[in-house]
Amino acid sequence: MYIVLEGVVGTGKTTQAKKLLAYFQCLYPTKEVILVREPGGTEIAETIRNVVQAQLFTEEMHPITDAYLYASSRAQSLNSLVKPVLDK
Repeated sequence: MYIVLEGVVGTGKTTQAKKLLAYFQCLYPTKEVILVREPGGTEIAETIRNVVQAQLFTEEMHPITDAYLYASSRAQSLNSLVKPVLDK
């Protein structure tokens, strides 16, 4: 099972994700349940997160560049974290 919580900044996604994680860990104690944030979750994905969310640039980032960075972070975390758990 793979669940994604979507929403704008500040709507409580992280709070709800932590509650959902605890619920599924209790419901399925023998299963591996993981929580991954996006962008982020791996060393590479966290570095991308710092670029898209924390860095200030003197030039404006093009929306397509921003989208590619988010997609790159997701690809990294899906292949490095999520896929191995789902494959089990």
